[in-house]
Amino acid sequence: DVTTFKGFVLRNAGNDWQYTHIRDAVMQTLVKDLDIDYQEYRPATSFINGEYWGIYNIREKINEHYIAYRHGVDPDNIDLLENNMKVIVGDSLAYQQLIDYVSTNDMTTDAAYAYLDSVIDLDECILYFAAQAYYDNLDWPGTNIKFWRERSASGKWRWILFGVEFGFGLYAHGPSEDHITFMFSPVETRYSNPPWATLLQRKLIENPTFRNRFINQIADLLNTNFRSERVINVINTLANHIASEITKHRARWGLYGENLDKMTTFAQQRPAYLRTHVRNYFKCGRDGTLTVDATAGGSVKLNTLKLQSADMPFSGIYFWDNAIHLKAIPAPGYKFDGWSGAVTSYEESISLSVTSSTNLYASFSIDSALAKEIVINEINYNSADDFDSGDWVELFNRSDRPINIGGWFFSDSNNDHRFILPAGTIIEPGNYLVLIENDSAFTSCFPEVKNCMGETGFGLSASGEFIKLVNNEGQIIDSLTYDDNLPWPVEADGAGATLELIDASRDNSVVDNWKASQAHGTPGRANSFESTIEENKIEVMPDEFSLSQNYPNPFNATTTIKYSVSMNSHISLQVYDILGKEVATLFKGTHQPGNYVVSFDGSGLSSGVYYYQLKSDNFIETKKFVLLK
Repeated sequence: DVTTFKGFVLRNAGNDWQYTHIRDAVMQTLVKDLDIDYQEYRPATSFINGEYWGIYNIREKINEHYIAYRHGVDPDNIDLLENNMKVIVGDSLAYQQLIDYVSTNDMTTDAAYAYLDSVIDLDECILYFAAQAYYDNLDWPGTNIKFWRERSASGKWRWILFGVEFGFGLYAHGPSEDHITFMFSPVETRYSNPPWATLLQRKLIENPTFRNRFINQIADLLNTNFRSERVINVINTLANHIASEITKHRARWGLYGENLDKMTTFAQQRPAYLRTHVRNYFKCGRDGTLTVDATAGGSVKLNTLKLQSADMPFSGIYFWDNAIHLKAIPAPGYKFDGWSGAVTSYEESISLSVTSSTNLYASFSIDSALAKEIVINEINYNSADDFDSGDWVELFNRSDRPINIGGWFFSDSNNDHRFILPAGTIIEPGNYLVLIENDSAFTSCFPEVKNCMGETGFGLSASGEFIKLVNNEGQIIDSLTYDDNLPWPVEADGAGATLELIDASRDNSVVDNWKASQAHGTPGRANSFESTIEENKIEVMPDEFSLSQNYPNPFNATTTIKYSVSMNSHISLQVYDILGKEVATLFKGTHQPGNYVVSFDGSGLSSGVYYYQLKSDNFIETKKFVLLK
């Protein structure tokens, strides 16, 4: 969420000021949950020197600060252009290179697509063009264009949605207007589609991959964000919000106003017209109905849509002769078992053409092999009298994937003792989870440990016993019997130490693989005897995100990267080549606060300059490193 603003615009609703006063806001609200640069909206009653001045809309001011706050980039290190390459910030050299490329190269090739993908945020670009086509914004693309990129090797062009109130049939003939032909026309048919303004999108759709994605993006939107029922609900919600004020506003300025019938009619009829326009222009076949469903344990990516269990069964309309693309995504701790229905396949990613009625079913099941990667890593069963943290066990994910252990249970030799882990409990790769008997006792001894859960409702025997971790299919994932007598470490029996597994890759049912901890154990982090001298120091939680320079640098062929995370965040650490093409993902997921180290192996890459980038919701930093062979 953006909470800091350099400036606002008080807008009178533009060309819609004497009509509904919400046209632009409706169109931006329809896509605000998607990855697109749009303007937030809030209506306000205004007075000047105490005199009533009607409704103005508070909007974000589009400038370099808007981009900086939304994307975490340096406002002094961007190119921000408008319309026909007019410079607002930076310069137009990089965009001119893009225009030169698409104007002089064969855009049908894979190489052309790879180039486009290296300099344009294609997901956002395609979404932007598809939204404009649906809106029938007749004041675009010859005007109301703003686009930007970060001035770096990985910077990509993005477009900003604004000034769209000419859409939704404001002055047009209604929902039947063919904006597809309009936005791709090589000759000017109105003031807002001169050849320079349609050049880029005309060249982009020459590429078959881009064209396929554009057609599917429109279909995805018509099946979701632009469904008639949803659009009408947004219209009514925004209209109702200003209903008590709009009458006074119109009286103040002597306006007759417009009811919402034109916008509602547009919402009802536009999908069918737009599908016809797409079909006629791209020759992509008639409508077919696709239905997608799945078992529990995973989601399905359909083109641009991410279908969770709650979204399925999903049904939508797609074009016969434009292939759709699906990917089955197992949830942590699950595996994909295959597709059935219109296609039988065990590949996670498939492509196919729909027919009049196409049904697909994705099957997932618990991945018992992956589940075995959750191990009992540390045990505290009989605390010292002067440091009583209660009984607890530590679980460790030794795999390279997050594992969902929701619904599993931890138990001891008494089958009536069961602690069931809450739904959605996920242990990230290399992370820990502590199951505690007594919350207050544990917290008083280890206040810094946050990755803990309980209370379990039962303790562990001081004389040793059988303990186990069982998944939600009743399979024992990990189990062992510890003892308080030799050869088990006796220091763990009331002397203050815990039982620590020497190496998480070893069999924890073998006594030789356990040692007594230093001090009172290390719940929620690496075991004490595994740590180096540096790691044994009390770890200070970072107060800001940071990305360190790799070492060694230059390197051949491996190097180490350190970074710090100051708050629980979804982050990505990725490597790019000098053209900005992603060559490796070192981590993508959620991190708790802490300091992290990752190794990068460049043995499969050629010598040269590369960049690595750490990115979270509110932070981004990129550094350069050199691979020498």
